[in-house]
Amino acid sequence: MLATAATIALRPINLAASFLLLRWLRPEDFGAVALAMILFQTSNLFTGLGLGGAIIHTELDRKKSAFQSFVMMMGFAVILFGLVYFNLEPLARLLTMPENVADLVEIMRWLAFLIIINTASTIPTSLLRKDLLFGRVSSFNLIQQISYTFVALGFAIAGYGVWSLVIARLASSILRTLMTWIMCPGWEWITPSRWDNSIARSLLAFGLPNMWSGLLNYFHTHWDDWLVGRVLGEAMLGFYTKAYDLTNTTIKQFSDNVIGAVFFPSYTKIQNDPERLSRIYLKSVQLVMLIVVPLAFGAMSIAPELVRVLWGPTWVPMIPILQIYGFMLISRPISTNTSPLFLAVGKPHYNARAGYLLLAVMVPLALLLLQFGIQGVAIAVVVSHMFGAVFNVYQVNTILPGSARQTIKSIVPTVAAGIVMYIAVIGLKTQLLGFWGEQYGFPGLFSLIFLGAIVYTPIVFIVQWSLVQEIWGLVRPMLGKRIPFFRSMASKQAV
Repeated sequence: MLATAATIALRPINLAASFLLLRWLRPEDFGAVALAMILFQTSNLFTGLGLGGAIIHTELDRKKSAFQSFVMMMGFAVILFGLVYFNLEPLARLLTMPENVADLVEIMRWLAFLIIINTASTIPTSLLRKDLLFGRVSSFNLIQQISYTFVALGFAIAGYGVWSLVIARLASSILRTLMTWIMCPGWEWITPSRWDNSIARSLLAFGLPNMWSGLLNYFHTHWDDWLVGRVLGEAMLGFYTKAYDLTNTTIKQFSDNVIGAVFFPSYTKIQNDPERLSRIYLKSVQLVMLIVVPLAFGAMSIAPELVRVLWGPTWVPMIPILQIYGFMLISRPISTNTSPLFLAVGKPHYNARAGYLLLAVMVPLALLLLQFGIQGVAIAVVVSHMFGAVFNVYQVNTILPGSARQTIKSIVPTVAAGIVMYIAVIGLKTQLLGFWGEQYGFPGLFSLIFLGAIVYTPIVFIVQWSLVQEIWGLVRPMLGKRIPFFRSMASKQAV
């Protein structure tokens, strides 16, 4: 529950940061850093060797597993860092247009250190998740995001331009790694133990297929970024990636902090109990959809007002991308939620199969629609993820028979509430904005958001009442420990 709360708390932080950063920085700045991060986030997937998930899943000797995983990962990270650092120019030529190569090389020269910094935190983070200490992991993520925001804003205001984003990434990543090392008890990953080849083979046997599926997932998530940046330029990539961040970053945070971090260890503990596994899986789908559906239909309905009011005319090309990606917010949570389930039941190749399907649909469709600019690429991405969601529901049904029908049944009420909200906002938008006397202003924007909330909330309470009760049952004891009013309510109910 703490993980969920932290993830929700990150959204206003991200939005506030985006509001200010988009005012101070150019689209080209975001595009350049996004291109560099394509390389370094891919590198981190390689250096991880899938061993983070293997540590959580394995029942082998904990101390030896942690130490051997850390040694393998850090050794590979140092090798990969060297290969990247001494080949920055040819790599930059693969990523961007010829006229931008020199600038991108300088950015990549510093961001390359993320390969080692991020790898160093993988094993202690996995041990915390294995011990179900999700509150600590969520607090690390929250502090990292807050530190990134303040560092980036400070340097942006001081006039550092694109370097404010580079410095913020390095500083926040170093801080998170330090916190992870300090707060993970035992330091088992750096406590030497006798090498056991059988343990190493077992960890790699689970980790490498997991790594491959992770690489496929990352490739079909960021291949479109490379295509846009390489063909259409860094400015267009800036519009494209910020629209993605403002919508689907919510899904990524749920994937990292809730679905992956919480549900994977939970699924692992009940992997031999199909009935409980199915029940928890369906509840997790309902929970994620409950939160992302209003964001999805909100993006579709108020994107023009949101962009013009918060960021001004410079960012108008981002509007149609926000609306297109709103559709993916509805389908992607289904696929995201299946990934930890496949890992928990020992079928990481199911994630790989879904990745192959996404690429088979996305790549030719994106190339075909590239003539329509960033809108065409965004449509290709959304369509491919819809195919992926349907395929993953089918794959889950082969593990948990009957779950496909139950999945559809569980999400229809929430999506219906979102559709009603969308119709209400679109239908009353002209009258509300006319009441305030201006089409693009803060009062009108907040009125539209408030209208969506008062329409969506009561419908959800009606159609998902049992789920709301379950969530309240989890939240109330936590509030009772801190707030006297809720404590008295809890005690009265207990009586």
